[in-house]
Amino acid sequence: MTAFHAGVYEEGMEEEIDRLLRKEQEIEAAGIVAEKILEDYRKFWKKRSRKKSERTVEEIYEELFEFKFVPHAPVKRSKSRRNGMNAAFELLSDIHGRTLDELSVGELQSIVNKIAGTESDAGDQKSGMSRSTVRNVVTLIKDLYKYAIPRELCVKQSGFYVVMPHTREPVHHDAFTDEELNILWDNKKDPVVRMILVMCYSGFRISAYAREDFTVNLEEGYFRGGVKTDAGKERVVPIHSLIRPFFDGEDALKLLGGKSTSQFRRDMKQKLKELGLRILTPHSCRHTFNRLLEKAGVGETDRKRLMGHSLKGDLLNETYGHRGLEELRTELEKVHR
Repeated sequence: MTAFHAGVYEEGMEEEIDRLLRKEQEIEAAGIVAEKILEDYRKFWKKRSRKKSERTVEEIYEELFEFKFVPHAPVKRSKSRRNGMNAAFELLSDIHGRTLDELSVGELQSIVNKIAGTESDAGDQKSGMSRSTVRNVVTLIKDLYKYAIPRELCVKQSGFYVVMPHTREPVHHDAFTDEELNILWDNKKDPVVRMILVMCYSGFRISAYAREDFTVNLEEGYFRGGVKTDAGKERVVPIHSLIRPFFDGEDALKLLGGKSTSQFRRDMKQKLKELGLRILTPHSCRHTFNRLLEKAGVGETDRKRLMGHSLKGDLLNETYGHRGLEELRTELEKVHR
C-alpha cells in the first residue's frame, strides 16, 4: 500500500516483498541453529579438553560397564552379574561425583565397612549387607581402578588395598520358628510380610520369584518355576490355601513387591527388625517350608518333589513315582498354622 500511494507500485511487488521477508526469517532461524551448534561444540571440546584424571567415579563406571557388558565385550557375562554390579554401584552413591584420585584407602575402606555393618551409623539403610553384596562392592572398587589406571584416568591405586571386612554371615540353615511365624501372620497385612509368608509356604529360591517366566496360576492354584537344578526348574507347587487370599483383590500381592531381589532382601531385613524377630534371610524361608512339611508328616519323597530336590538314587520313585497336582496339594495342605 505504501508503494501504491507513493506511485512506485509495480505488479508482482507483493511476491517479492514476501520472498524477502521469508529469506530474512530463514536467516534469523539459521543464526539460532548455528548458535546452538556452536554452543554444543564448545561443550564437547570443553569435555574433551578436561584432564582425564578429573573424570568422576560415575563417568568411569559408565565406561567400565559398557566395556564389560556391551554385545562385543571380550567376555560374555550373565544378567545376574550385570544386576549385581549395578547394585554394588548404587551402594557407592556417596562417591559418584568424586574422582578416584581424591579417594584414600582409609575412606574407601570405611565405606565398605559401613556397607558390611562393621562401622555404621544408626539407621543407615546401606549397612549390614550380606557378605556376597559386600564382596561385590569390593570387587567393583578394584575393577574401577584396574580399568582407570592403564587408561590414565587416575594415578593413585587406593582401590587395590581395600579388603573384605570380617563379617558374620547370617546362619542360612535357620528356619522361622512357629512363634515367629505367628508374629508374621499377625502382621499379614504388610506386603513385605506377605511375601515372606509366601516364600515360607511355597519353598522356591528368591531368584525364582524374580524371573519373568515364574508362573502364578490362580485358576488352577499353583506356582510354576524354579532355578539351579534340573529337579528344581519348572517344578509345580500348589498354592497353599493359607496364602491364596494374598493374590486377590485390589491390594493383590506383587511378587517381591515388584522389586529386585537385593532390594527385597533389604526390605525383609528392615521389617524383621521392626517386628523384633531374628534377622533371617530369604533362603531361611525355604528351610522353613521344609520344616513345615516335615512337621506335618509329609513323606520324604513328596518333600523332595515340593522342594525341587533330585530323586536320583531312589530308583523306584525316580522311575515310577509320579505325582499329580492334586496329590501334591493334598500333601501340602497337611501344613497348618
